[in-house]
Amino acid sequence: MKTFLLALSSTAALLAGCDSSEAPPSPSPTPTPTSTIAADDAKGSDAKAEAADGAEAADGAEAADGADAAPTPPVAKPPVDVPNAAYFAVRDKGLVVLTDEGFATVPGAINAYTAKLLHGADGQLYTMSTSAVAKLGTTGTVSVATLDYDTVGSVADFDVGPKGEIWVIGTAGVSEFRDGAWHTESKSAVGLSEEFAVGIAVDSTGEPWAANSDGLVHRTGGKWEPASLPSGPTKYLDQMGRGADGEVYLSTYDRLFRLTGTPGKVKVKVSTYERPSDFAFSQSTYGVAKGGLESVSIFLPADKAVLYGKKALAIGTLSAVAIDEQGRVWAAGDAGVTIVAPGQDPVVWRSGSMEAIAGQISQVIVRGDGPTLPEAGAVKKGGLRGRVTKAGAGVAGVKIELCESPGLIYTRTPCSGSPTHLRGTTDAEGNFAFDDVPLGAYGLAIKSGRKWQITLGAALGTRMTEGEVYDIGDVALSDK
Repeated sequence: MKTFLLALSSTAALLAGCDSSEAPPSPSPTPTPTSTIAADDAKGSDAKAEAADGAEAADGAEAADGADAAPTPPVAKPPVDVPNAAYFAVRDKGLVVLTDEGFATVPGAINAYTAKLLHGADGQLYTMSTSAVAKLGTTGTVSVATLDYDTVGSVADFDVGPKGEIWVIGTAGVSEFRDGAWHTESKSAVGLSEEFAVGIAVDSTGEPWAANSDGLVHRTGGKWEPASLPSGPTKYLDQMGRGADGEVYLSTYDRLFRLTGTPGKVKVKVSTYERPSDFAFSQSTYGVAKGGLESVSIFLPADKAVLYGKKALAIGTLSAVAIDEQGRVWAAGDAGVTIVAPGQDPVVWRSGSMEAIAGQISQVIVRGDGPTLPEAGAVKKGGLRGRVTKAGAGVAGVKIELCESPGLIYTRTPCSGSPTHLRGTTDAEGNFAFDDVPLGAYGLAIKSGRKWQITLGAALGTRMTEGEVYDIGDVALSDK
């Protein structure tokens, strides 16, 4: 039976939530990405195997001498990289692609944890899971480098250079994949401390830059050297990446910097009290950054800078952003996905209106100009039920609220102001049920005494189906 634990909505819980947002999530173990092989190739392999078996039966001596070698395994075909496609990493659904033909699940990537989607400097599309770096297309994934933990450690980030060279940074240090093997240098060898890894990016000359939370280095002529931000101290580093212009960018907790080309602080339009954070790029033109929890800004090219606030997006707290070559911003949030561009009406897909991507979206990337946008359908709904327990027994008469992301900081209740906000009370056995819930990902806020307890990051309901009631199991109240 599934059991979910709740966090107290208190100062301690708030600090814990803040700490967890600084570091990447700890993914569940996932299967190695599946290489896509055409059916004809597989049949050919079977035929060769049968022929080899027959030869061995006819002349055992020759087989023993090695005259009939084992069949050569079929070579995995590169995945089809359809121009103008958009990819979404959806919890419990894997990778979903949108083309002009509509939505489809990428074969071989179902239920795989996707740590990052990337436009390689070689023009290819890549994905990284916990076990491999792979090329990605509409027909599947093909692994190009297995992430051997004993060699590269737990990997935080990767990049692919103009010649297809793969670089990663993780607990073991900085690693390059060449000649079919990983070559790793420890953090101390490249000049970094043992703080957690932040990112890695390959510049236009093919040289890597690497950062952990309090240090920055780059390689020149095969030698690693210390580097610093164009202004201010090098600390509280947050994200690194190669831009659509080929330059290397790095963010702190409140600023965005360009490290190569013309180094300097990058101006990002933000609302009052907001700061630029996570950023993303199109293939060759645009850059976009989250300005806060519910806004995004185009910052590259500088003459195309524009801010989209929470009223323009209207989808709650953002989980992922992307941008295509038309300058359309793709923002995924609690309540769905919004695609917006200057001079155009926003296209909003409320959670449940596009069943293929209903749920928690952690990554979005768009190839080329992006696909034709389908019209949102009717919001599909299902039901959620469960039981509130304490010490294994059901708890009666407890107030409970359902919304996309219950807040640790709130004015009335943790779900106040959420796009979806449903209320209920547990029965004599501690059971609760919500009907007419838009397909999506949700959390619970449960009032125990005077305190609210919250399911942090549970993403309940991602496996709901239209017209069916999904049982999330037991939700255990804290004893504190």
